[in-house]
Amino acid sequence: METTTKFARSHGSGEPTTFSKELIFPAILRNWYWFILAAIIGLGLALGFNKLFHGSYKSSMTLLIENDPHQSPMNTNLDNLNIKERTININDEQTIVSAYSLQLKTLQNLNWKTTLYKKLILGKLDLYKNEPFKVVLPEGAVQWRSIPVTLHMLSGGNYIAECDFQYKEADSERVIRFSGKGAFGQPFDNQWFHFTLDSTGFGGLPVEGSEYELIINDIAQMAISYQTQLVVKIPAPESNVLTVELKGPNVQRNVDYLNELGATYRKFGLDQKNQSAINTLQFIRSQISGVADSLTTSGNRFTKFRTNNKIVDLTQEGSLALQKAEEVGKRENALKLKINYYTELNNHLSNGNDLKGFVIPSIGDADPDLTNLVQKLTEQYSQREALSLTAQARNPRLITLNNDIELTQQLIKRSINGLLTNVQNELNSLEEQKNQTNARLTGIPQTEREFLDIKRGFDINSQLYNFLLQKRAEAGIALASNNPYVQILDAATPETTEPIGLKPTVNLAIGILLGIVITLGIILLRQYTDKRLKDPVGTEHALLLSTAGIIPHNKFTTDLPVTKYPNSAVTESFRGLRANLRILLKDQANPVIAVHSMTQAEGKSFVAANLASILALSGKKVLLLELDRKSSHVEELLGGSKGKDLSDYLMGTASFAELLSPTQVRCLSFIRTNKPDVHLAELMDAPPMEKFIKEARASFDYIVVDNPPVGILTDARIIASYAAINLFVLRMGVSTKKELAAINKTAEEETIPNMIVALNDVPRPARADKKAGYFQNEPAES
Repeated sequence: METTTKFARSHGSGEPTTFSKELIFPAILRNWYWFILAAIIGLGLALGFNKLFHGSYKSSMTLLIENDPHQSPMNTNLDNLNIKERTININDEQTIVSAYSLQLKTLQNLNWKTTLYKKLILGKLDLYKNEPFKVVLPEGAVQWRSIPVTLHMLSGGNYIAECDFQYKEADSERVIRFSGKGAFGQPFDNQWFHFTLDSTGFGGLPVEGSEYELIINDIAQMAISYQTQLVVKIPAPESNVLTVELKGPNVQRNVDYLNELGATYRKFGLDQKNQSAINTLQFIRSQISGVADSLTTSGNRFTKFRTNNKIVDLTQEGSLALQKAEEVGKRENALKLKINYYTELNNHLSNGNDLKGFVIPSIGDADPDLTNLVQKLTEQYSQREALSLTAQARNPRLITLNNDIELTQQLIKRSINGLLTNVQNELNSLEEQKNQTNARLTGIPQTEREFLDIKRGFDINSQLYNFLLQKRAEAGIALASNNPYVQILDAATPETTEPIGLKPTVNLAIGILLGIVITLGIILLRQYTDKRLKDPVGTEHALLLSTAGIIPHNKFTTDLPVTKYPNSAVTESFRGLRANLRILLKDQANPVIAVHSMTQAEGKSFVAANLASILALSGKKVLLLELDRKSSHVEELLGGSKGKDLSDYLMGTASFAELLSPTQVRCLSFIRTNKPDVHLAELMDAPPMEKFIKEARASFDYIVVDNPPVGILTDARIIASYAAINLFVLRMGVSTKKELAAINKTAEEETIPNMIVALNDVPRPARADKKAGYFQNEPAES
């Protein structure tokens, strides 16, 4: 008999108590999702409680107003084109955001044609974005708006629509009273309302007996209402930030409205920035269309003349004359372009056009005084547009601003008249230069002079055309690079919405706390009543022995996965068990490894068969000895042939070689024990058994023994004395604390030597297991 060693851990905690922290804490971690679910349920119940007593909610949005109109590098083209933008005034922007017209445009974008409420015991609930059916309004139908219609749901897709509403209009009082039956998918029509209820795509018809309130919205009245509820603040003096707040009973409706308001406001600002560049493009395109025709005509003449007269180039005298003529022509075209600009600008002032059609920027060396006046008038128009959104026509500030605009227009007209006179004088002076140039041309031969005239016209038109194309490209870049001067720093979200009026935070905290406490109580109750082992970390802490292997749940249909699924996590765990056993066995030759369990169904035979197979697959000769006479599954699993068993050898009626049965696993042999009428314990507790062990060790590198349960038969304790390793199997979810305590007691009493434990059927993934490092870096299953 070899010297035995007890593979025990000095830090073991002994038999696990019912409320051992080693088991409770992992159980809490393992069930973390239940705590979250319970907290969410508690939160939902608290929210439901709060909604029975509807309060109001405040949503907010933060806007940044950028004062620099040329933040984009591309916007330097605005300066090149003399496109001037108005200076942003934060007070004016505050007025614009809260203006009625902006609220009306926002509601039109949102297209809130109807509002649907669900009637509750106390009050009603806005079903925005949670409607159980769709309300379809026919186009062009005249509807009575802002009047509640009650819908009582019946069986079979029917409903009753009724209304009892009184209101005063001027000095008269009107009453709308009706009750009519309708059906889903069919129009409901009377002298007041026309609509169709459609449940398609909503998962079925509403519940019978439920009641809803339908209101066909009056967008104009809603805009007034939102304008009243909206609060626009400047958080600090000299700040370029606006805080927009909205109060209402429905969080999502508040959030959607504020975000759409922000988008509408940004587009309003961008449209203003784009207008100057758009007008510049329109002006340049109108000039290009005329120049392009002239360029085509002169180009055709130039090509035709050169072809007919075979002229390639000019003489030196002709080139000088042509150069001078082109300079005069270029200057003349520039002056005509100025005349066009001043004329169109003067026409806009005379016609009294609004701001969007007014700004026509200069594309040449415009007079700086005129440019400043145009910029000033642009700013005055912008101020008047912003002020007119909220101010009446008799508002003193609006009257003063109109007077200032009229004065600026007069100054611009005077400046235009003076500039037109100057330009005309310059054109007159150019005539003398043109005459001198023509005089020089008379000395040039006739053919060359004609060629000179044609080429001069072509070059002048080409230069002007290229100039206009360049300016059009610059204006296009300026338009494309424009960014809104409004940036949304913080959009409205449900998370940043705050309840006002009622204080539901305490209810929410109580709901969450109750959910957690109830879940903890259930876990403790299960911990107290459920004796099964479920947590590998807690089980390891409770054991007095070391754990040699962690075997995950076998999800395959075969009970021998190590042969069919070599890359699976189960096979990898048996490789780890094999490596740990080799370390524990050290230099022991031809060891006996006995696999035990305390009771049935703990996976003892599964572990023994796969352990023997994984040892054999490493190239070692392995013998699997089946001593559990109640288990024939292993023999069928390995493909062993029927023959003599161990009891025949112990009784002297068979040799060792006659016992051996080959299996389908390479290097693995099998010996059975299946005679139920033999007292195996008496036969094993005799010298023939010792002889059998010696022969087995002489023929095989490893002997793996599948023992009967220790707690049922004494056979296991007999073979344990021959084993270099006694491996006990505990199965998660099947083994109980009683089996664990029995293993610990056996280890303390040292009745079985060389004890060690393997945990079988460990669930994965499990948070506690991952924390302990189980199944990390495992290969992919195949």
